[in-house]
Amino acid sequence: MKPGVKPVFCSLQPKDVIGVAAPSAGYDAQMFRKGVRCLESMGFGVHVPNGITGRYRYLAGTDRQRADVVNSLFADSGIKGIIAARGGFGAMRLLPLLDWDAISANPKLFMGFSDSTALISSL
Repeated sequence: MKPGVKPVFCSLQPKDVIGVAAPSAGYDAQMFRKGVRCLESMGFGVHVPNGITGRYRYLAGTDRQRADVVNSLFADSGIKGIIAARGGFGAMRLLPLLDWDAISANPKLFMGFSDSTALISSL
């Protein structure tokens, strides 16, 4: 964390919009749709940005493509939280590509597991 940046503690409320990122490995489209429906059934809006269906080898796009999605979700003031589509491998490779100034200016709840821990710990 940058010096002088205070941690933000927040919670999501019904009707808040959750953005979905794919910072790691590619994901199963059927399971993905099931997850989106689950979030919607809980009362959340779900924003699935362009670019998260990419593939580069086993990853959900190139490092730059995946970082651009994460950066765009943090920059979007309408997004109240971000959830990773899955774990796997590759999130750590995004760290030098993230716009830390924009992230600091627009803190959000970031949720994920496994490989997303690299992002969660850095955030």
